[in-house]
Amino acid sequence: MLRKRAEEYTPIASGMGSKDPNQKGVKLLQVSLGKNQAAKAQKLLEESATEGHWVFLSNCHLSVGLLPDLESRMDNLFKRKLNPNFRIFMSAVPIDDFPISLLQRSLKITQEPPTGIRNNMLRLYKNMGTEFTPCDKDQAFRKSVYGLCWFHTILIERKKFKSLGWNVSYAFNDSDYSVCEDTLANYFGRINEKDLGADVYDRVNTQEGYNPTRAIPWTAIQKLIAEANYGGRVTDETDRRLIITYAKEIFNDELISPERWRPKGTEGLNYSYPIDESNIKGNAEGSFLQPEIFLQKLEEDGGMEKFDVPAAYGQHTNAEINSQISDSLALLNDILSI
Repeated sequence: MLRKRAEEYTPIASGMGSKDPNQKGVKLLQVSLGKNQAAKAQKLLEESATEGHWVFLSNCHLSVGLLPDLESRMDNLFKRKLNPNFRIFMSAVPIDDFPISLLQRSLKITQEPPTGIRNNMLRLYKNMGTEFTPCDKDQAFRKSVYGLCWFHTILIERKKFKSLGWNVSYAFNDSDYSVCEDTLANYFGRINEKDLGADVYDRVNTQEGYNPTRAIPWTAIQKLIAEANYGGRVTDETDRRLIITYAKEIFNDELISPERWRPKGTEGLNYSYPIDESNIKGNAEGSFLQPEIFLQKLEEDGGMEKFDVPAAYGQHTNAEINSQISDSLALLNDILSI
């Protein structure tokens, strides 16, 4: 990105900005670096420098060997008189071989995932928007969503136990969660919104194939979540058995029972379903229970444990000690390497 300092424009490579370039009348050009993308990236740089476009070079970690050449071309561009609207944006995952000189002259923006069960649960509920997906069995869907949030969080946070958590490190992400939430909505009778107003739904026009009188097919849900969606990333057989076990423990009739569901092994800890819905009958009475209410319950004192307990992961205290030692050694090694 080019930034004006005094009377000059100083080159700065950065992450994507928050302003929409279309609102500024600027054209955004994007290329994902990888095999055979060098010529296209160089052409976009030349064109954008002249025309005043914004260039977004994504996945720079896939072409680390190309970056020194790109940086040299950037230096040549900066020696010319450039269009003041010209900007360069770059994105990459952390990688040791990324050119230090490019980092030093850049405005860097990092995105760190939250750590801990509570923080991950809060993030998932914040990302849901203002309301849950409307479903015929909305109470059962809300409870199942909580179970899915717990499932997603446990899978992600087990990585901190290194080989005691997973034999292989897996990149579970929000897209896995979103697909599974849509799957749950389909099984609980997703309601299709009609053009009768924002708050008016046709409860007859539910997901095709949905039968409200039929028992919830938990076995199918378990297989779709643990073996097809999240399980599609799992390569180790022992890890596959673990994720299937989690799915069977969570996604069953106990999850939507009138009592507040509690993950197995967390007796005496504040990890249970945050709202008592035993007296709520029908969709109308529970319509006020939207993600914001769950956020308030989880954030208040006593809503959820602020510090993780190894038992929540089915781990022994010694596993947490090993994890903390590994994290401390990694931190010290990073400090010494600077």
